[in-house]
Amino acid sequence: MMRTKRLVLSEPAKAVRRKIELLDQRIDLPIARKALGLLEGDHPSHRRFGTGDVIDIHAWQPGDEARMMNWSASARTGQPMVSSRERTSSSHTWIALDTSINMNGACVSEESLYEVASNSACFFASLSLKRHDAVSLLCADGKNVINVHAASNFSDFERNLDYTLLNTRKNTRDIDALLTSLLKNIDNNGLVVLITDEYALQAHNAESLRKITQNHKLVVIVISPINPFDS
Repeated sequence: MMRTKRLVLSEPAKAVRRKIELLDQRIDLPIARKALGLLEGDHPSHRRFGTGDVIDIHAWQPGDEARMMNWSASARTGQPMVSSRERTSSSHTWIALDTSINMNGACVSEESLYEVASNSACFFASLSLKRHDAVSLLCADGKNVINVHAASNFSDFERNLDYTLLNTRKNTRDIDALLTSLLKNIDNNGLVVLITDEYALQAHNAESLRKITQNHKLVVIVISPINPFDS
């Protein structure tokens, strides 16, 4: 039987990955919320007809459904009143990962940049899957942007990510291609996690980032490569 090749991580990166795997097994919702702020379990959505806390009571108007009717408020006011409630729902997390040859550099922690980046991606994926979000992964090796098959669990995400890293990191970075692909592919009201090194983003990328933040929450993770001139 042919065995699938797997990415070989350094010992420091392996240690971090093991902690993330344990985190995936043990984390509960309050910890998830404290860890990331943006991420929590069943989380409020702006979609209508929820079952959570009341966020608005207003007079009935065409388009309101009967199940939104607030009978107590209607009795008090003498006219039909409806309630809008928070709706707890899953969302979508998009992880955009720089997998260019530039990420083969080293960090002070004795890990490669791509190892730190992959563990960062695993961390966000773990928390997102824990709250039952859809998780999509975009990897950019130069101008080649790969839309990695969506994973339904952390093990699948980890396997798909490692396989992609094993077969990329060959072309010079093109962060514009990654941002363009993000703007083209992502749906509204999701979480976007962009992971690269500290030299990737330039002033002209600010407009693309601004467009992303119009409809999404954006987390940018920049990793510092080792400076050979540091003592």
